[in-house]
Amino acid sequence: MGKGEDLVDVKELKDLELFKNILKSDYDDNSIQDMISKIYLSFPYIEEYFFDRLGKNDKRRLISMFEFYRRLNENERRVITPKDVFFLLKDIAGRRQEHFIVISLNSILKVIHTRTIFVGTLNYALIHPREVFADPINERASGIIIAHNHPSMDTNPSREDDMITKRLIDAGNILGISVYDHVIFSKNSFYSYKNEKPEFFN
Repeated sequence: MGKGEDLVDVKELKDLELFKNILKSDYDDNSIQDMISKIYLSFPYIEEYFFDRLGKNDKRRLISMFEFYRRLNENERRVITPKDVFFLLKDIAGRRQEHFIVISLNSILKVIHTRTIFVGTLNYALIHPREVFADPINERASGIIIAHNHPSMDTNPSREDDMITKRLIDAGNILGISVYDHVIFSKNSFYSYKNEKPEFFN
């Protein structure tokens, strides 16, 4: 038998078999399949509770594996959907004050930089295009996504939110830096202007 002939070609394995190869202990197939389903629905955003049915060592093994994957891809993080924005800014969602955030993106939607430019109750007069676009211009960003949290947990936009969004989209069109979306988010949900009010972007 030649060297390596006894090795399984992992590319040919089904998901269930692949996970059984990773785990040290034995688990029933339904538990593993449930875990796989949760991973597929949320990937690349992984929560620890996905692995609650596993033993301590196997749980640590998988969390470490996904953390390593996250680090490998950190420099290539792309923001394509509102859900991407929601998970990118998840640590801000529960803050008691509103945070207005600008995400600078390059031409392939890779994140150049994420910054908070304002903390407090949003006001049309306070969110000025000068502050929003100053850094993206220096970074030669192709576009930006703006976002802010609603501590009230109600992600429906206010009239003030509409005015801010329209003002920044218009400014971006003049500057040649597209505003791809404005995402309002809370701990459990998000609202995308691009999805809900696409006419703002026409």
